[in-house]
Amino acid sequence: MAESPDKIAALADIARALDRLGAAYAVVGGVAVGIRSGVPRATLDTDIAVQSTAHRKALIDALAAAGLRFTGEFAHSLNFRHGSGEPVRIVVDREFDPMIDRAETMEMAGLRLSAS
Repeated sequence: MAESPDKIAALADIARALDRLGAAYAVVGGVAVGIRSGVPRATLDTDIAVQSTAHRKALIDALAAAGLRFTGEFAHSLNFRHGSGEPVRIVVDREFDPMIDRAETMEMAGLRLSAS
C-alpha cells in the first residue's frame, strides 16, 4: 500500500517509540483501513490507540524523544506533530482496549504495525 512518505515516517517513529516503551497499541482510523484493505485512504492525520493503562507522561516523553512535538491534549487523546508535518493523535481510552487486544500485526512499506 502506498502512503505518503510523511505518514510512513510518522508511523515508523511512533511504532519504534511505543515498542521501546512497551506500550500496547494499534493503528486505527483511516490509516488502519488503508493498511487492512491495501487501498490508500485520504486522511488528515494518523490515529494510534494506546492501551489505557499507559501513563500519559511516559507517552509524551517517549514520542517527544522520537521527534514528535506535543501540541495538546483532551480527555481521551494526546496530540502531536511529527517532524515531517504529519498530525498524530494518540487515543488513550479504555473503550479502545479490546480493539487493541484484537489487533493483528500487519506489514506496510516494510513496517510491522499492529492494526485494528
